Amino acid sequence: MTIALTQEQETKLKELLDAGQFESPEQFIAYSLALLEEDEETTAWFKLEVGKGLKSLDQGTYSQKTTTELVSEAERRLSHPL
Repeated sequence: MTIALTQEQETKLKELLDAGQFESPEQFIAYSLALLEEDEETTAWFKLEVGKGLKSLDQGTYSQKTTTELVSEAERRLSHPL
């Protein structure tokens, strides 16, 4: 597969490689894809939790989790290093 990068993307990738953050462009791509997958999982989890909350409101019951707790959990998931 061939991937065309913009000049800005190529410059940024070269900076990351030169700084030793990644050993190769392939390692960067693997890391980026893993972050994307984790982000998608966190988004799905957050939507599920919001759905539960909305359902409990519709039923006249309420979840034990506060908005702050849900946001904190989402932030923890997003900041978790791979």
